[in-house]
Amino acid sequence: MAIIKLGATVIGIRGTLGGITYSANRAGVYAKSWARPPRVRTQQQNLPNAQLSTVSQAWKTITAAQRTAWNTWAAVTAPARYNSLGVQIFLSGHQWFCAMNTIRLQAGQVILAPAPVLAQPAAPTITAIVYTIAPIVQFTYPLNTFLGFYIHMDFARGTSTGQISYARPTFRSFTTTVFFGNNAIVTTQVTTRIGAIQAGQQYWSRIARSNVEGLVGPSTNLLVTST
Repeated sequence: MAIIKLGATVIGIRGTLGGITYSANRAGVYAKSWARPPRVRTQQQNLPNAQLSTVSQAWKTITAAQRTAWNTWAAVTAPARYNSLGVQIFLSGHQWFCAMNTIRLQAGQVILAPAPVLAQPAAPTITAIVYTIAPIVQFTYPLNTFLGFYIHMDFARGTSTGQISYARPTFRSFTTTVFFGNNAIVTTQVTTRIGAIQAGQQYWSRIARSNVEGLVGPSTNLLVTST
């Protein structure tokens, strides 16, 4: 389904319409013929699907009062969320319950039934990030930036050194438990999803903090070339 933003004329379009997929990069809007992506069922792809299914089923087992509390939080307190055109979207209590508890499962925690009470974390300050063929994937940050939070990371590998944008399906995502100090090594999390780090390859990283309830804040974005 295509997302279209209308002004005096069409000023923004994303998605697929009539077999044509619309997107945009720094050069502007472009269109291409839609093609079904390959369905490679790896463990890394199946696990998030299984977690989402588990959480969705759990929604049916919490009390009616808890579901009402989630719906009220979603309607009144939840932070704003936007689609790819920058238009605000509104999620139901069920959608927030699934999203946040999937984050908790990724971090090795259990499903949380009560509605959230904690604030959304701010975007973290990331001072450096490296991808090397050693292999090592490591990023550094001011002391205790992630104290009391989870690290939530989305990342993608470019197909060429000249690539300047990344389609959403190429991103991989994980959430890991709290790190102390001023650096985190996430080599295992990255390489188990995309394989060995390749020298001279571009890697795009989006790093955010999640609070212990599973609410992810805005991300800090970095583009680096591996060594």
